[in-house]
Amino acid sequence: MKNIHKRAKKVFLSTLVVSFFLLSCGNPASGGGGDTTPVIGVKTVAAGYEHTLAIRTDGSLWGWGRNTYGQLGDGTTEDQDAPVKIMDDVVSVAAGYEHTLAIKTDGSLWGWGRNNYGQIGDGTIVDRDTPVYIMDNADSVAAGNYHTVVKLMNGALKAWGANDVGQVGDGTTTQRHSPVTVNVSGIDTISAGGQHTVVKIDGGTFKAWGANSYGQLGNGSALPSNTPVSVTVISGADSLSAGGQYTVAIMNGTLMAWGANSYGQLGDGTTTQRNNPVLAPGVHDPDIVSAGSLHTVVKLADGTLKAWGDNSSGQLGDGTTTQRVFAETVNKNGSGLGGTALSQVTSISAGGKHTVAIRSDGSLWAWGDNSFGQLGNGTRTNSSNPIQIIPAAGN
Repeated sequence: MKNIHKRAKKVFLSTLVVSFFLLSCGNPASGGGGDTTPVIGVKTVAAGYEHTLAIRTDGSLWGWGRNTYGQLGDGTTEDQDAPVKIMDDVVSVAAGYEHTLAIKTDGSLWGWGRNNYGQIGDGTIVDRDTPVYIMDNADSVAAGNYHTVVKLMNGALKAWGANDVGQVGDGTTTQRHSPVTVNVSGIDTISAGGQHTVVKIDGGTFKAWGANSYGQLGNGSALPSNTPVSVTVISGADSLSAGGQYTVAIMNGTLMAWGANSYGQLGDGTTTQRNNPVLAPGVHDPDIVSAGSLHTVVKLADGTLKAWGDNSSGQLGDGTTTQRVFAETVNKNGSGLGGTALSQVTSISAGGKHTVAIRSDGSLWAWGDNSFGQLGNGTRTNSSNPIQIIPAAGN
């Protein structure tokens, strides 16, 4: 959940084949009103803990999966195992544990879903099953478990929601129901994890704050911080992603990771917690990385994917449910060396126990846990290989 969401940029997602289907949208808030437009051609995707969001090439936002708290924004609290339309004119989306944020083309920020800690940011703790307006001038947004972080167009950073371990970063541990300022400048990219936040500063260094019991801040300690601290030894970084209780980053063509590692999610061949960044061997030419709750997925420069960590629901996409402490190839079919690698991937997103990916043709693929329909293929059956959910644009 727990991903980088950069305005007007591609975000994260990936893979088998399922028949094309038409979807009707009866969400009054979305303007759907019985629309049966085919969902084709995806440009951005975000995986929450048990729900998924995708932006089509026409700017419409669609969601599916768990909806207990209205996190799909369709005006109901009914789980959906196929995409439903939420709203139009969207350029960026972030999915948290049970809440969702979206930025529209005019820079306005909207939020919905669970709001028990004020994570939506509308000044209340009332759950919302349709999008509510939060603020203007939003540039990028990241959603953690129960907190939210937004970079504004002027470069300022705002945050709100749960703050029991300082994850908002305002120097307190006071829960915030509305945006407050975080004292950090020169921000390039933002990412929110389970209970921590990490930002990339211009020049490639990192700042982090919040929970640190597993070393997820990467500053060599296990003490939390309610203000930004520097991540050890990180410079020249290109991409980052904050996971459940760990962090991963691409730096100078290598993959670095730190924090919790009980499922091998750091990819260093061990299950040893790391308080400082360590190298994940076997990952060559990483391009984009996404950290889920307990698993990690990376897109390589050649458009293929590697994954490691928890695989209890098949979220690594290698055709098995075997936990991995080293990188394994994501396959369209088969497992291990016997499979055919998913290729031409442009964007990825790792969720709770599922993963999604976009290929260069705009098709959307998903795999892993499907208990609430979060794969979006009309079933509740898990898949350990990628399944095509949405076809390419023009098909």
